[in-house]
Amino acid sequence: MKAYSWLLALALPFALTSATPNAATGPLCREGETNLLSFTTKNGKSVSLCVGAANKYLVYRYGTPAQTELQYPPALDASSWDKFAVTDYQKPSMDKANSAQDLHRLVFKNGNVTYTVYDDTSDASGHVCGVGVTVPGKKEVFMQGNLKSVTGQLADLRTIHHPVKF
Repeated sequence: MKAYSWLLALALPFALTSATPNAATGPLCREGETNLLSFTTKNGKSVSLCVGAANKYLVYRYGTPAQTELQYPPALDASSWDKFAVTDYQKPSMDKANSAQDLHRLVFKNGNVTYTVYDDTSDASGHVCGVGVTVPGKKEVFMQGNLKSVTGQLADLRTIHHPVKF
C-alpha cells in the first residue's frame, strides 16, 4: 500500500474535481454561487455564467470585479432558467476532412440585443470561447475569450438538473 500512496497523493486532487461546475467562483460569481463558465475578453473585461445555490438560478455577468456592467437577468430567482436557450452540437471525427466538433451555445435576449455565449472545441480549430452580441441592423460583434483565463465549461450545463431549454 505504501508503494501506491504517492500515486494516491497525485490522483486525489483530480478525483475530487468532476465534470460538474467547479466550486471556485469565476471573476464575477458571488459568494454561494458556482462558476459554470468564466473567461476574460481581449478588452480585459470578464464574462461569468454563475449558478445559484441548489441550482436556484442562472445568471450572466459582464464587467470587472469592481463593476458589473451587465447582469442578466436582473432578478436572481427560478424564473431565470426560462430566459436562456441552450444548443449543443457534437460530431465525432470521421476523417481529416470531417474533424470532430463539440459546440455549445447559450443564448439570451436583453431588450432588442441578443447575446450568444459560445464554448467550442474542434479538431480543426482547437478550443474557442467568447460572446457574440447582435443588435438589429448592425453587424454582430464577437468578444473572444482569452483561453488562458477560462474556468469551467458550458457543456457542464447538461449536468445541472434544471429545466433549461435545449
